[in-house]
Amino acid sequence: MRNFRSRAIFTASMAYCLSGPALAQSRDLPDWQSLTSEEAIAGCDKYAAHPSDPMKPDNVPGVASDADVAHDTAHVYCSRAFALNPKNPRLAFQNGRVNHARNPYLTGQPLQMFKIARRGGSEIAGTYIAKLFPTEGRKQIAQANQRRPATQRSGLSSWFNGLAMEIGRLEASYNRMAGGISCCADTKQQVVKKFPSIRTSIEKANRRTGRGKLFCSSMDLLELEVGYLKSWLGILSLESKEPKNRGSIKAAGAASLKALIGEADQNMASIKARAAQAGCGAKR
Repeated sequence: MRNFRSRAIFTASMAYCLSGPALAQSRDLPDWQSLTSEEAIAGCDKYAAHPSDPMKPDNVPGVASDADVAHDTAHVYCSRAFALNPKNPRLAFQNGRVNHARNPYLTGQPLQMFKIARRGGSEIAGTYIAKLFPTEGRKQIAQANQRRPATQRSGLSSWFNGLAMEIGRLEASYNRMAGGISCCADTKQQVVKKFPSIRTSIEKANRRTGRGKLFCSSMDLLELEVGYLKSWLGILSLESKEPKNRGSIKAAGAASLKALIGEADQNMASIKARAAQAGCGAKR
């Protein structure tokens, strides 16, 4: 049954390749059927691994921008690698990443890949679900909380995943709200820039769990990054109320912006409390 599901997922992936956007063909596009498992994995890692993925091989630098994995070579390598290794969470994530980059409006196949990767222990897949599919992210964290015993839910790794999902939801809410603000372009851009920084800080702190002062320093930085987000949201709120910007934001938008500031403040408090529980209280 699992093999059938894997073949079905792969078939959908290849169907998308044929029906998706016309992308430039690589001059040295590999032959899908002739690729061995080792060749496919190496190519998929080279063209689609994420620099922040803890599962990434140490000798692979990774590709930071999702847009830079949206090409046929990455698709051939990653679809072949996953077809031959359907239980590998890193390859499932990279396959989903490539397909979503090739067509951001495609949801089924990339989301399925990210869910397979997440179930296999891929932390970055959970981050992508929260960022790209916020409704699904909230549903998964709720289901996880119901399945896991209280002692397991208190683990730092689960908490970091939940925080990443919350930041993804906050980002999605901000993007919807910001479209209705007709002023303050520079400040709005500063807010946008903070979300990737926060996600990077979450991943770094998670990797440093149990490493004493290094972990505590990472938690300090994470709290600081969320504090910057709160500050820029506050600046945006003040600027939108200036006389020269009168009418640039509706009452509902102003209320949403105030709520986002409150949520950022709650996240800061949660980070501080979790750091204290991990033994960083004296340092802070």
